[in-house]
Amino acid sequence: MAMTKRQKGHLSLFDAFLYLFFIALSLVFIYPIWYCLITALSSGDAIRQSLPLIVPADLTFEAFKSVFEGPNVLIYFRNSVFYAVTGTVISLTLTSMMAYPLIIKDFKGAKLLNIYMIITMFFSGGLLPYYYLITEIGMRNTIWVMLLPGAVSAFNVIIFRTFFKSVPAELRDAAHIDGAGHYRVLWQIMIPVSKPLLATFGLFGLVAIWNDWFNPYLFLTNDHLKPIQVYLRETLIVTSGGIMNKYDGVRLQEVNVTELSLKCAIVIITIFPIICVYPFLQKYFAKGMMIGSLK
Repeated sequence: MAMTKRQKGHLSLFDAFLYLFFIALSLVFIYPIWYCLITALSSGDAIRQSLPLIVPADLTFEAFKSVFEGPNVLIYFRNSVFYAVTGTVISLTLTSMMAYPLIIKDFKGAKLLNIYMIITMFFSGGLLPYYYLITEIGMRNTIWVMLLPGAVSAFNVIIFRTFFKSVPAELRDAAHIDGAGHYRVLWQIMIPVSKPLLATFGLFGLVAIWNDWFNPYLFLTNDHLKPIQVYLRETLIVTSGGIMNKYDGVRLQEVNVTELSLKCAIVIITIFPIICVYPFLQKYFAKGMMIGSLK
């Protein structure tokens, strides 16, 4: 009887509870972003009187204009886009090339490499040796410090290897019979059938690199190499301390912008690209999350 009601479109009490619960949970996640948006779009006078809660008060775009008029903002934004896109491509390429040999039966070093990767998942050299290593090999104050360290993750390699193993071996064997080498098999057979895998871990890598502020904070002192996240951190610290050395406090009063609306505008500008990218990868995301779960 319960099955018949569900087939007719009736919801059980438990289903209704789940819908309400997830709607409420979604609102909890979305509201902080919405609050930043309406605060950034509200005038300084309206914010001083009372903080907006639902809709912008006295709509204005002066906060966003003030952000883009800041020093080197477009350079920081361009750097973040370059680091995120290039770093993700490099990571997916190197991870695929690392994982593929581990599924070759006659590859004698597979077991040793697997042990080595597992060890790196539990032990690390620490922050200070890492800093000295990056400095001594000449990566400090270069774009490579944002692209190469951490490009290959042992966990990602294991997931890629598991997925590659699930691809029928007959595809590789047929390609080898036709004269294809390992590189051609990887790029023309394994990679095309791995779109959900690449999209999922590409999204993870893109978000991780975009949100990374600690590595550039440690290794980049050149303003022309810094990403937007470092700029966001510096601005939040400056405005929180009441020291307006990046923005003229007098000018902000003239355009009717408060420090709070300025912070919120920077946050919205920072997260906007990631919000735009996610819908295009969403169709691969659910499928990609289940990759390798059975093995």
